Amino acid sequence: MYHTTAWSRVLLSHARNYCNLSLSAHLKHFHIKTTMPKDNEVIPRKRGKGDHLCVFVHGLWGNPGHLAYMSDALQVTHDTSKLRILVVKKTAGWHTYDGIDTCGERVAWEIENEIKESENEGVKIKKISVVGYSLGGLIARYSIGLLYSKGYFDEIEPMNFCTFATPHLGVRTPLQGVHNHFWNVLGARTISVSGRQLFTIDSFRDTGRPLLAVLADPSTIFYKGLSMFKNKTIYANIINDRSVPFYTSSISSTNPYLDLTKISANYVPGYSPNILDPDTPFSVISEPPAPEEIALKDRILSTTAKVPKVIGFSLLICIGTTIYLLNAGLQHVLSMRRIQMHCSEEQGRGYAALPFLASKIQDEVDQAVIEGNHARKEEYLEEESGSELSDGAPATRRQRSRSRSRSRSSSRSYSTSSSMASDETAVPSSYTTTPPNPVASDKTNGKLDTSNGIKSHDNIDADEEVDISKPLLSNPNSNSNSPTNPDDEFPTLALTEEQFGMIENLDSLGIRKFHVWIHNARHSHAAIIMRRPRKSFEEGKMVISHWITERFEL
Repeated sequence: MYHTTAWSRVLLSHARNYCNLSLSAHLKHFHIKTTMPKDNEVIPRKRGKGDHLCVFVHGLWGNPGHLAYMSDALQVTHDTSKLRILVVKKTAGWHTYDGIDTCGERVAWEIENEIKESENEGVKIKKISVVGYSLGGLIARYSIGLLYSKGYFDEIEPMNFCTFATPHLGVRTPLQGVHNHFWNVLGARTISVSGRQLFTIDSFRDTGRPLLAVLADPSTIFYKGLSMFKNKTIYANIINDRSVPFYTSSISSTNPYLDLTKISANYVPGYSPNILDPDTPFSVISEPPAPEEIALKDRILSTTAKVPKVIGFSLLICIGTTIYLLNAGLQHVLSMRRIQMHCSEEQGRGYAALPFLASKIQDEVDQAVIEGNHARKEEYLEEESGSELSDGAPATRRQRSRSRSRSRSSSRSYSTSSSMASDETAVPSSYTTTPPNPVASDKTNGKLDTSNGIKSHDNIDADEEVDISKPLLSNPNSNSNSPTNPDDEFPTLALTEEQFGMIENLDSLGIRKFHVWIHNARHSHAAIIMRRPRKSFEEGKMVISHWITERFEL
């Protein structure tokens, strides 16, 4: 019953929203109002001609219109003579299926062109900021590595990096056993290459590791490029984000917000009731209020009333699932074709001649599988024998920190001479069909390093995939000397070894994390950036206001 109703809610939500699909294509004609500086002021749609370039990257199935409010709010707040806005366009719609790496190359190409165009207009870009929404945050991290490898950050100062509801740890739901296979393994194969990467079952080139793990590896250009940004910020929804759960958008091994009756939120002054204090986001309530007793008669009547809806929703699920799987197969074929064309272009021409084979965005149907996946209840790691908890009780992060020594398998590091790059190791200054060696970190001569074999997406074999059926039974990266956090008392999620490694590495970057509580929208993933001009998304204005006012440095 739980699984059926969860899917029903997802599909019903998309059925109601399907008629609004054309809205995003016409958002550029809207005059969106903002609270900055005035509630009724019309925002001018200009890129600006400043020397500080701010790049916006949309998410899966997205388009530039999704970022209209956010980019316009930034533009109207700051002097256009100091700021230049770029909302990327080359990854719109189905093109986000083509892989984080392929999309990252497209974004990097757009950024390079924008820098050149600005120089042609007589303005040399001196600063750069990058903002990613949802999948766009991962694409942005990849493109940052490419720009870093080409030496752009030697002359351009990286200022602000920010993501909103981005799955930094992937979208794999913390499940064990059969549930893990059904939701995570099957779900990963319905969004082409991007799906495999998001569910961390891919093998990125010759590393034998998922792309997301490589992005978070300190020895790679992606990590080194990201570390150069002066301000690094993430915003994560704590509830009602059916696309990107809290643990992955906040880069956390726990989820303390599953039962809101057990906590008392602590808000950032002036941003209540939406932005939680990043240092002490909540206080634990020692004795949460007891749930109200419901009479047996009322429970029976309530259940009986739901039967017709469940039957109707079940039929809708069957139809929707069939449509989804057929469309997923078609889009996978088209995505593979685009990737092959992308890789076959000559060096220096690959991005300019990039084909666009998709014609429409129908993300509402596709979203059902991912949201159905995250509608499932998260699972936790079991406490080992001899620990402080009783048998079968879930282990908290602090207890695991005390019972585990910090260790890391040598197989997880790049130990070969071709992988571990020294300061003198050459890295590429261009990227098309053979992107740079991901572990190279410095710049010389501007030549492409092709010493390592590069695997195309369509050459990935099933036996090369990462086995995610066996979650790690403990966190090997726990640091017993780390400061105590409020969520240390909450159970550790059943993440993989790679995910625990990502958390440790990304936390080392000093990223400022803000937890967001959207109260009025059941679809907080869209509301967090005011993706559409809806009244229920109004709380997103406060989130964007906080980012622009408190975190964005011009």
